[in-house]
Amino acid sequence: MPPVPRAENRIEVKTFYHFLTLSEDDVTRVKADMEAAAERLHIAGLVILGKEGLNATASGPSETLPTFLKEVGNMLVPGFEFFNVKTSWVEPGEKIPFKGFLVKVRREIVTLKRPDILPHEPGSNTHISPEEWHKGIQDPDAIIIDTRNTYETSIGTFRGAITPEIEEFSDFPEWLDQNVKDKAKPTYIFCTGGIRCEKAIVAMEERGFTNVKQLDGGILNYIDQFPASKTSSLWDGECFVFDNRIAVDGDGRASQKYSACPHCGQPADHSIFCVRCDSPAVLCDDCYNKKAETGSETCSKNCANQWTVHPGRKGRPQILTPPTKRVE
Repeated sequence: MPPVPRAENRIEVKTFYHFLTLSEDDVTRVKADMEAAAERLHIAGLVILGKEGLNATASGPSETLPTFLKEVGNMLVPGFEFFNVKTSWVEPGEKIPFKGFLVKVRREIVTLKRPDILPHEPGSNTHISPEEWHKGIQDPDAIIIDTRNTYETSIGTFRGAITPEIEEFSDFPEWLDQNVKDKAKPTYIFCTGGIRCEKAIVAMEERGFTNVKQLDGGILNYIDQFPASKTSSLWDGECFVFDNRIAVDGDGRASQKYSACPHCGQPADHSIFCVRCDSPAVLCDDCYNKKAETGSETCSKNCANQWTVHPGRKGRPQILTPPTKRVE
C-alpha cells in the first residue's frame, strides 16, 4: 500500500451543493466544463452531478478555489453564486482530502430513492443557524435526529441525538415510520453538510411532522461556529467526511484518530499487525470484531483472501509504511 499523501502547503476545502433542474445535455456540458476548470485551476475533489443539481467537495489553493466555485456557479446559471459554502483547512503534514478531481453522474445527488422530492427554497424557515440550533436542541422536549448512516454516527453525533441504525439514507423514511410517533414535538434534524436534510425534511412533512427544523449547513457549519476547543460545543466525537481525511475533529481539523479500514473503508482506529504479512494496519470496529469469527486479523483484502485460501502461510509485507493512525 502506498504512503498516505500529505499536504506540503495549506489547502482550502469547500463543501457545497445546489438543487436545480438540468437537462441531460446540461449535465454533459457542466461535467466537461468542471473537469477543464479543475485542471486549469489545480483543483481536486469529488462532485456528484445529476439532473437535480450537484453535491460537491473541492480542495485546492486559496488563490484559485474561490475562482473555481464562481466558474461552476456560472456553468449552472449565469451570475449564480453558491450560498452556505462550508470551508475548512488542511494544514501541512495532514492527509490531503483528494488525489484528483472526479465527477460522478448520478440519478440523485443524495440518494433517498425519491428523485421526485423538491427541497424547500433556500432561506426557508425550516433552516436554522448554528446559533439557533445550539439553543434549540437544549430544550428538554426536543427530539434530535441524526439522519446519517451507522458508520457515520458511530464516531460522533450531537449530545442527546437519536442515531437510527440504518445502512443507507434511503432507509430513513422506513425508520421514521417505525420509531418516531410524536409528530408535533419540536424536532431537529441534521447531517454532515445539510444536503440530506433537504430531502429528509420533505419526507417528514409528507408523514405529518409539523414542527421540524434542519441545521443549516450541517455539522460542518456548526463545528465552524462552535469549535470544541473554544466554545461549549454540543458536538461529541468526530464527523465522518467523504474524502481521504475520513473524519474531522470538533475543531474541523483532519482526524488524527481515524484511518480508512482497508477492508470496507469505514472509520478505523484498532491498530493490528497482519497475521499473514506482519504489516501494521488499522481496522474498523466491524472488521476488528470479525476476528472472533475468522480467527485472524489482516491488513488488506489480498491478505484476507490469501489467508483464507492458505491458512498459516506467511506472505511478503503488503504495507510498507506505518499505519496512518497516530499512536500515542
